[in-house]
Amino acid sequence: RSQAEEEAYQSKLEQESAIRERVGRLVSPCQRALKALDAIVSGSNGLALSKLGLLASILIPLCKITPVEEEVTEAISSGIALQPNLIATKAIVSNAIVQCTRVGSNDSSQNGRPSGQPPCVNDALQVILQRTNNGSTLEAISVPILLPLVKNALLASDGSRDATDAGLALLSSQVSAKSLPRAQVIPVLFKLVEAMPAYAENGTHLAVTMMQGANANHVLPVILNSLLLPSLSARRAAARCLHSLLPFQAAPHILPLASTRIFISLHDSDDSVKQCAQAVWQQLSLKASAQIVQSCLSLLSTVSEELRTTTAQAVASAVQAVPECMRQAVEQLMEAGQSALQSLEAASAQAQAEAAEEMALGRKVDVKVSDPSLGIRLAVAEGLKCISARLGTEEVPVVLMFIILKGLSDENSQVRAAMLDAGQSLIEHHGKQKALALMAVVETQMNKQPDTENGDRVCQGCIILLGSVSKFLDKDDPRVDSVVKKLLVALRTPSELVQRAVSRALPGLMPAVKPQAQQIIDGLMETVMAGDNYGLRRGAAFGIAGCVRGLGISSLKQLNVMPRLQEAAADKKSERMRQGAMFAFECLSELLGRLFEPYVIHILPLLLSGCGDNLESVRDAADGAARAVMGQLSAQGVKLV
Repeated sequence: RSQAEEEAYQSKLEQESAIRERVGRLVSPCQRALKALDAIVSGSNGLALSKLGLLASILIPLCKITPVEEEVTEAISSGIALQPNLIATKAIVSNAIVQCTRVGSNDSSQNGRPSGQPPCVNDALQVILQRTNNGSTLEAISVPILLPLVKNALLASDGSRDATDAGLALLSSQVSAKSLPRAQVIPVLFKLVEAMPAYAENGTHLAVTMMQGANANHVLPVILNSLLLPSLSARRAAARCLHSLLPFQAAPHILPLASTRIFISLHDSDDSVKQCAQAVWQQLSLKASAQIVQSCLSLLSTVSEELRTTTAQAVASAVQAVPECMRQAVEQLMEAGQSALQSLEAASAQAQAEAAEEMALGRKVDVKVSDPSLGIRLAVAEGLKCISARLGTEEVPVVLMFIILKGLSDENSQVRAAMLDAGQSLIEHHGKQKALALMAVVETQMNKQPDTENGDRVCQGCIILLGSVSKFLDKDDPRVDSVVKKLLVALRTPSELVQRAVSRALPGLMPAVKPQAQQIIDGLMETVMAGDNYGLRRGAAFGIAGCVRGLGISSLKQLNVMPRLQEAAADKKSERMRQGAMFAFECLSELLGRLFEPYVIHILPLLLSGCGDNLESVRDAADGAARAVMGQLSAQGVKLV
């Protein structure tokens, strides 16, 4: 080694020695304290038994520290020995507890589940069960010290079924103990129900059984928070547990949590959760309040994707019950959206700065910007959509402006789609009374947009919003014809989001332009069969479906749509014609639903032929069409096919 390398090596050794010395100074007192604790537990059974819960809270976290593992194991072993029928098993059980705790402290696989299961877990549980199978129960205060063992048995991602069964059997044998720490055990059962569907019924039943004789206010916080879990099975379990506590009176400090969580559950997508929540809501004589509005708004941006719509519906229902909170709700949603965008811009600026530094050093950099606020922006869009029907005269233009400027310009297509949904919902509910005012807002903002990528995104969304507003105009209004032309141009945008939205906007406008229907359909038919690229043909297919839906199912025959599509689908020379026809069949089926069913029997041979086409592009299009068609069939249609 060179002199520089030797000096660096010696420096590292000195650093390591200093670290070892510092760790030693910390560990030695801890070891002495643990030995003293072990001696106290072993020598004064009565006192230690009454304090076993406290002992567990001290010892279990220390299992993760390797230098004191031996002392911790001894202390836990002495604690287990306080339970007379476990004295002979203290070594295997204490060792299993320490190993389970250490596994749980490592990286978990998903949802807080331990990533591994030590082999000794099942053995330890079996010996405990053998000592209690004569009907004798463990002291309930022993359960906290055994909880890491039970938790690993029930939740380990690679655990054995035998260990899970043993863990449930152990809890079942102790379920009648009044001092069982239910608030610690119930979350474990809810996670089991969430992670392992096969145990959903057993886990739920055990959790409900534990409610018998429980102090409601001790377990309520755990149950109430579990009502917002992403898993439906876990929410059902929590709702059943809550219902089984009836009748009860929530303590004043728990009542705000209870009222918000139960109010959100009143809007759950599952009927059984709704029914349980309704019973508790009525028994507690709860009412919607400004506090519930505020709490629901705060939760909207933090709940899981599965509960985002539920929470947004709760916000809408709350502001309907408390109208004076509407302005506050709108302002808070828009502020949250604005803050989320600023957070995204900051993350993007930081990523760009880091990339610039790397490039200055001559390194190739692929700039990837994390999107920390995506969930918040989606939540804001869902919230605005749900309260749109209840907006007052003053809030309508303000919200629409926010959707256009902040929502439709978002870089994330998912957010743009959600914001566009919110805008269309607002127009649907207020368009009849405010068509001209809403159209003025949309047109003004569209005309102000610069010729940039961001401006193009806003204009595309505005065109679709114009289509939604225009159906509320008089049929003779010349602006309708102009809007239809803009929508048809928007179909050329290579974005399925835009094309789908246009196909939903066209039906309401087609009756007003019926004299030009043949010309419009002919142009779309030409594009769907001969368009230069995939996006053009796909967009034309959506356009045909939107026009037919607006003109009525009879237009398929009157405008010669189906014969031309069938002829194109059978054309052996042109890939574009075959693919375009399949796109049209798919879009017609999706948009017309069962109204398209009479035509299915005629196009079925063409779909089968397309699925066996020599070209992959045609096969893929035929596969999509077949899925759409078969997904819409009624029972009678299935028999015909």
